[in-house]
Amino acid sequence: EGDFLRIEPAVPARWPGYRITLGIDGAEYGIQVERGSNTDGATRVLTLDGRVAHSGRIPLIPGSGQHTVRLVMAHVAPPVTPR
Repeated sequence: EGDFLRIEPAVPARWPGYRITLGIDGAEYGIQVERGSNTDGATRVLTLDGRVAHSGRIPLIPGSGQHTVRLVMAHVAPPVTPR
């Protein structure tokens, strides 16, 4: 989204999460997506360098160095397959 990063992961139900590193214009974003229960009732919590990103977007700032992005999604049990 222009000068922002929006994370909309499609994570298989059985995966606990994943990590990726994204480099853009002299900035590096270490992105961790995980399932967890520490979302305080929210379906997801997104943080940049330990601060909640209330807009749900991460600003992309050229030449700003290394950043830590963390997205914690509420844990959802995998669907039960009928036999």
